[in-house]
Amino acid sequence: MTKRGKLSSILWAIGYAPEKMGSFEEVIIAIAERAKLEGIRAYFVFPGIPIKILADSITAAGGRIEVFHARNRCDPVFIARFIIFLVKEKIDLVHSHFDLMNFSILLSRFFYRKPFFIWHQHHITGSKSRLARRIFFSFLGWQADKVIAISNAVKNDLVAKGLSENKVALVYNGFNVGKFEIDYRVEAEALKSEFKINSTDVVISCIAQGRPEKGQLFLLEACGRIKGKFPNIRLLLIGAKGHRYFSVLLEAARNAGVENKVTFTEMRNDVPPILFLTDIVAIPSLSEGLSYNALESMAAGKPIVASNVGGLPELIKDNETGLLVEPQDVEGLEKALLCLIFDPEKRVRLGGSAKEFVTKSGFDMTSMVDNVYSIYKRFL
Repeated sequence: MTKRGKLSSILWAIGYAPEKMGSFEEVIIAIAERAKLEGIRAYFVFPGIPIKILADSITAAGGRIEVFHARNRCDPVFIARFIIFLVKEKIDLVHSHFDLMNFSILLSRFFYRKPFFIWHQHHITGSKSRLARRIFFSFLGWQADKVIAISNAVKNDLVAKGLSENKVALVYNGFNVGKFEIDYRVEAEALKSEFKINSTDVVISCIAQGRPEKGQLFLLEACGRIKGKFPNIRLLLIGAKGHRYFSVLLEAARNAGVENKVTFTEMRNDVPPILFLTDIVAIPSLSEGLSYNALESMAAGKPIVASNVGGLPELIKDNETGLLVEPQDVEGLEKALLCLIFDPEKRVRLGGSAKEFVTKSGFDMTSMVDNVYSIYKRFL
């Protein structure tokens, strides 16, 4: 921090190397652009090389990218290299995201505490080892100058686990709302051919990495039940391919008898046109901080069937802006999906209400960046 109390440099440490351009990656670019506007040096540390379009956009905004490989959350080589970088570049404020960076940087505070430290919590934490977690959150509360929670559910979870409420700030995720309101008819037609979607199909999309907590297993089982009552379903599991869990999902699709009804893909950059061709969005998560997919789907005017967990009920009001079911409830998921499959008017009504809610409730990119920089400036 300069003698005048001006924030001169910030560092965002991100615990994964982005392989796609999604809403969070666009937030990274917006943070770099705001830093340039305010005359702040901005650094972005990744554990691997980010996708080129993101790297180029960060650089164009005046940001500097550093790749510090981290083998695990407690990598001593990463911690040493990170501390040396902080000292060399005279970083004023460190803002870390996702556990690979969050934990490593928290441990670095044992040795170098000069920059202000903000921990960004994107998910609900586990409930095992209560004593260990109490000790950990006491340490986090001591070392972090502020913890940002992406939803009230995440904030309440942190406080329940021992973090002081005054230490936690709520900043909802923001995204480019307008990108999901464009007419993608041409792109959607090409995707229908790629995904082998027929004109009579009802398309259900679930956009999430293939991981147990994303609940795709329960969605596949529900679709297996639905197939006998409505054969013309097409399920898109966008992002489920390319992970070790994919083999489990593929076997589940076979067991449910829907392997010819499901398209698996890796994470893609064309989510807006995929949502354009989608009839129903499914978010069957077992845990969720605040889903970007929910926000994007709502902006696209799509009806959502989602689990009643985490921050999802802060977006989705049951039977108003979507339908909520209990996590792991295959029968409830089946009934909610069938309700929307057989009632196109309800799909339109819920999708319209969802779009109105998300476009008027401060989830835009500018609001999020404003709120983040407002927190930064409290440390001047």
